Amino acid sequence: MIHILKNGQPYGPFRPGDVLTYVQNGNFTSDDLAWREGMAEWQPLRQVLDGLRLTGTPPISSGFLPKDPASNYLIYQALKKSRGMAFLLNFLLPGAGFIYAGKWITGALILLVCFVLGALVAPSHGYFLVVSVPIEILVLIFGFRAVSRYNHRLAKRMMVE
Repeated sequence: MIHILKNGQPYGPFRPGDVLTYVQNGNFTSDDLAWREGMAEWQPLRQVLDGLRLTGTPPISSGFLPKDPASNYLIYQALKKSRGMAFLLNFLLPGAGFIYAGKWITGALILLVCFVLGALVAPSHGYFLVVSVPIEILVLIFGFRAVSRYNHRLAKRMMVE
């Protein structure tokens, strides 16, 4: 477990995968101080993350995962999905952001429902806005959250104490 010291305020303990997610979300920076059991003193969080044993296989070929933590962290950064991209995809084509986050069935169902609703309600434009706007808002919010969950699961697969 990792303890964080940010602006003199202690936080934690956290699992390594959760710390990585908090850094990614901007809650902590790599310059914040961190401590884990067995350490003599607080160190910058980037040094603590670099010293972790990383295991698990990201969604790439199993023989590819490097042994050193810094390389695994860079792989994680390359594999994580952008929440802004999911938002934009869902805005342009409802359901596409879910497909981007690996939720193929959910994305396809949302896409199908939106097309069917559009075909049924399009002739009466007033009802189309009443039906489509709330659905689009929900799709945008839940698509954004789907990518956050994808990134969290990816971090948990790659990081272990």
